[in-house]
Amino acid sequence: MTAVCPESRHAADISVNSLKSRNAFLTDPECILPEAVYVFVITGPAGSLPDFFVIHGAVMLEKEVDFFGKYGRDYKTKHGRGIP
Repeated sequence: MTAVCPESRHAADISVNSLKSRNAFLTDPECILPEAVYVFVITGPAGSLPDFFVIHGAVMLEKEVDFFGKYGRDYKTKHGRGIP
């Protein structure tokens, strides 16, 4: 998804990932764009309010070890790494 400011015409890439209940979000650190905004949503059961977590790609990359563990990009399975 892309959002554009009507005044400045600045565009920002937005990636939204959702889960129904708390679990790790599978994300590949090699695919993270530093300039993108990432939104992680836990929708929860029907009738409950969702939890939102918003983070800039550059911050995720700066704190890669915190998010993906010490193996990070070297993890052999390429399906993605879990972000708790």
